[in-house]
Amino acid sequence: MASRAQGGITMSTVLRRYIALFGVLGLVLALAIACGEEEEGVAEPTPATPGAAGTVEVGPASIRWGVWGGAAQTKLYEEARDAFQEQYPQVSVEIISAAGFIDYIQKLQTLAAGGQAPDVIMMGGEWFPVFAEQGVFQPLDPFIADTPDFREEDYVPAALDGMRYKGQLWGLPKDINVNVLFYNKDAFDEAELDYPSDDWTWDDLLAAAQKLTKRSGGRTERYGFSAPAPFTFIWQNGGEVFDRNIDPTSVLIDEPEAVEALNFYFELSSVHQVSPTPAELQQTPQIELFAAGRLAMLQDLRGATVPFKQIRDFEWGIAPLPHQKERATILNWAGWALSAQSRDPETAWTFLRWLASPEGVRIFVRGGNSLPGLVALADDPELDIEEPFRESLGYARPSFASPKWGQMFPLLQSQLQGLATGDKPVEEATREIAEKLEAILQGD
Repeated sequence: MASRAQGGITMSTVLRRYIALFGVLGLVLALAIACGEEEEGVAEPTPATPGAAGTVEVGPASIRWGVWGGAAQTKLYEEARDAFQEQYPQVSVEIISAAGFIDYIQKLQTLAAGGQAPDVIMMGGEWFPVFAEQGVFQPLDPFIADTPDFREEDYVPAALDGMRYKGQLWGLPKDINVNVLFYNKDAFDEAELDYPSDDWTWDDLLAAAQKLTKRSGGRTERYGFSAPAPFTFIWQNGGEVFDRNIDPTSVLIDEPEAVEALNFYFELSSVHQVSPTPAELQQTPQIELFAAGRLAMLQDLRGATVPFKQIRDFEWGIAPLPHQKERATILNWAGWALSAQSRDPETAWTFLRWLASPEGVRIFVRGGNSLPGLVALADDPELDIEEPFRESLGYARPSFASPKWGQMFPLLQSQLQGLATGDKPVEEATREIAEKLEAILQGD
């Protein structure tokens, strides 16, 4: 089994580049929900409910389940394993884990090279085409065809789209996430501003950010707004980064709509000075700035609600993202894949399908860190999904994924971060970015 990503770059090299070049900012985009910590409290196991994966005939078997995460996640994996084994006592599930995502990828790479990959594999969304291209995963389509009661329409379409590659489906959602707007209600009250609403545009965002920004001498005591990356702005302005987000074939980031959006995004910090610079966010992440009262609005995932629930100094709220020409937010996802090396793929499929059923999904979404990939669970009172997240799912778009993403992402992020300094006009910079990305896409 080859252990190198396309273009001769190892996965460990890709991960090192993510961290060395971009730290938290890069990982927020690339790994997003996949690496978030779950809430420490773990509720009681969820009983079977209507619509859950039905019990099928499975003989005595033993399968291995690859996952990553710390102590809180381990409790959830053990809860899921135990709940599955209550329903299928003849199946033994061994958890193969690593604490961190980087260690997990390297461990999976080593196991796959030796023909010992786990039967069911948890994976961050952007890595599905990489492992599918390498032959570590096998497509789910044949199993779905032999499962009469399986319905693709039960899942959030954008989540399934994120796991399609070369016309085949390679995974089912573990959980998903979208960006919304968090805001400090006390800061809005102090500035005598109405809270963000569904009809907010970029003009409203900028005007509010300017009034919410507080300076004393040469120091900014509170910024008005922060967003970790500009891609939602490009989509909201009717632009595109690529011709398609999953397995792209051409680059569109130098088109006028994208250039206009990038100018707006970077001028928030360089011209209007209402947003912290990338360098400042490297020192103090935006979640920490918001919790400390030093940031009035931020664009972030549902996982931010977990630490924000500990805030005692002010009240905060959630709203959909502002829009421009259209509504858009980015959808990140993690999913369950089926190993091409599984010695018992039918039992592995039964377990994978159970994990992606209401019984399994509830276990991983209850902590408040993410959203369910099942449409029906968006309104589940047990999960208490906030309305702006439910609304945003209607126009969420999958994040980027490609077997060449390991080469494309470092280049894209490093070039975009260079725009924050204002050293080069956006029009010129995006032409250079497009040329370099096209070279990667069209290369062998």
